Amino acid sequence: IKSGYNEDGRRVGIPCEDVLVSNCTFGHGHGGVVIGSEMSGSVRNVAVVNCVFDGTQRGLRVKTAPGRGGVVEGFRASNLVMRNIMEAAFSITAAYDDRQSAAATRTPSPESIPVMRHVHWSDISVNGAGKLAELSGLEVSPLEDMSLVNVQVTGARSGIRCENAHGVRLENIQFQPASGPALEARNVSKLDVLRLEVQEPNGDQPVITLEGVSGALLRDCAVASGTGVFLKLTGTNTGVTCEGNRLAGGVQERAQ
Repeated sequence: IKSGYNEDGRRVGIPCEDVLVSNCTFGHGHGGVVIGSEMSGSVRNVAVVNCVFDGTQRGLRVKTAPGRGGVVEGFRASNLVMRNIMEAAFSITAAYDDRQSAAATRTPSPESIPVMRHVHWSDISVNGAGKLAELSGLEVSPLEDMSLVNVQVTGARSGIRCENAHGVRLENIQFQPASGPALEARNVSKLDVLRLEVQEPNGDQPVITLEGVSGALLRDCAVASGTGVFLKLTGTNTGVTCEGNRLAGGVQERAQ
């Protein structure tokens, strides 16, 4: 789903909007449903429901870069089945084209900075993925109002990474990454992690790592067994609250 490239896309200024994708099965491809990276005319109000992704490189994806400008907003997805996803089941990246991003960052202009907001994905089953989620905005334009809710996962090699974001809700996600933390968050404000469930920490890796996070709530999460650390804080974090988490006897709540 695209809407124009850089200055030309902004000049024409015709958004791609009000798109419904339903009752589809996607086989091998670069992604299942992808917005961008050419989204300079903006993309609004995309809904994906009742679909199957089988063997796609990624599942749901948004990609853009400094220089694009434009807005991606109102991307909703629900009632999906994903199987054998080669890379990330869920991917949002604001620095898709590294060369263009580097050039645009040197001389940024307000109209060239992309905006991503109001992305809500829920009720999804994932069976096999290289990574569960990669969610990344820009420092100058954070990903805003993002939720991932009711996701049951088997066979994910790594977990969730979220950076440069504001207003993120991760709720009722059940999975055990094969390696690393279940969640890594950096430069995120207002982060709610509710009912995240994993079997155990992976070796000396914490279940959750926060770096430069403000206003985080970790509530009703569960670690069923094992030893290690539930939460590790690095850098400067403010307003981190843990409530009602159920941890196995060998798992300490936090380490600094």
